[in-house]
Amino acid sequence: MNIMDRYILREFFHALIYCIVAFISLYIIADLFNYIDEMIRNHLTVRTVFIYYATFIPTIFVQIAPMAALLATIYTLSNFKKYNEITAMRVSGVSLWRITKPILFASALLSIAVFVVNEKVVPEFMPISAKIREVKIREIGKKDKKTVIKNVAIFADGNRIIYARQFDIDKNELEDIIVHQNDEHQNLIMKLSAEKGHWVGERWIFENGTSYKLDRSGYITGPPSRFRKKIMEIEERPKDFIRKNKRIEFMSYKQLKSYIDKFSAETSATKTKLLVDLYYKTSLPFICLVIIFIATPFAFMVQRGGVLIGIGMSILIGFIFYSVHAVSLAMGKAGILPPLFSAWFSNVFFFVAGLYFMKKCR
Repeated sequence: MNIMDRYILREFFHALIYCIVAFISLYIIADLFNYIDEMIRNHLTVRTVFIYYATFIPTIFVQIAPMAALLATIYTLSNFKKYNEITAMRVSGVSLWRITKPILFASALLSIAVFVVNEKVVPEFMPISAKIREVKIREIGKKDKKTVIKNVAIFADGNRIIYARQFDIDKNELEDIIVHQNDEHQNLIMKLSAEKGHWVGERWIFENGTSYKLDRSGYITGPPSRFRKKIMEIEERPKDFIRKNKRIEFMSYKQLKSYIDKFSAETSATKTKLLVDLYYKTSLPFICLVIIFIATPFAFMVQRGGVLIGIGMSILIGFIFYSVHAVSLAMGKAGILPPLFSAWFSNVFFFVAGLYFMKKCR
């Protein structure tokens, strides 16, 4: 690494750290103002508030890292151009690709950091901050508010996996239920589906369902058994579905993949949505690299003294990227696009666009 590389990296990391700290601070301030009334009303201690934001920071970091990297890239390169440093490098025979190389290297390191934090830190810390927000901030003093948990999945007693599309806490009601019964070797031996499940007295009653048995090879044995109402021998009470449930966003890639493999039916719409979430976890870290790649040629195009224009341009690029990304994910979850394609489409598209604009850049 020569002097020029160290200089570019130093300037970029200074801008990147400043942007990350600024974005995290703004995020926390906005969140604090959003919940300050509830915090005061529910008498939250300083310690609880500190734990809430300390455990929330990894999630914020993963969300703001691409925009921080985008702004840092455009700001750094625009400053270089403002003081004719780009011109000096070009006169010395340094290509635009060579100037960009240290920043791309730094963005690759940032992508690795995002992946590690999202896989190792967020699944551990996010449930803590979410529990404080939902239990101690939002729900205390709001008992009359209807609370619904989406995509409930628990590992129940009797070696069973129980999934429901949603669980209404107020009504103690499950909707779109699937139960998998495994043997001692974790082979699926019985599957049951039902439209609804109600907690009546001290037991669960499922409605409008079908159950069938499977052999160890996974083939159905015998005719399916249909029912309009059925009393289920399930030990778990409604509170267990809240306590044992692990939300999809709290899972790591490995946990989510294991959950999909053990639970979802091959043709279910639920599995399609879960696969999009799974592949999104692999594409998320690369957003930092891709968004810098598309921003770099535009930073070179910014005229001298156009730092503010560069900042505005970074906002526009970020808006376009995340709009395309959101639409792609939505189309994947709707079954219009294949899950893998929808999760990676924006990354691949903007990477190719970055290559094109770098080639055209002068």
